[in-house]
Amino acid sequence: MSAKKIDVKDSLSAKLAEWKSFSPAGKATVIASVVAELAAKAGVWADLAKRPADKVRGPKWLWAVLSLVNGFGPGAYFMLGRKK
Repeated sequence: MSAKKIDVKDSLSAKLAEWKSFSPAGKATVIASVVAELAAKAGVWADLAKRPADKVRGPKWLWAVLSLVNGFGPGAYFMLGRKK
């Protein structure tokens, strides 16, 4: 069995070509989504830092790790992880 050589330069060139093929509206959507995801993650981490452990459902470290799951973690924390 032979190992397939991965050419990083060709891979990056392909990704750049794919990015360039996006319309300006498509690029704006991707950028806005990334910014929103990063803001949500930062919000989770800030909330976990200041919220007492007895006001969080489950261990705080677990929610910190789960917040790293894109598209799911921050929403799950804000909907399920905080006690009222």
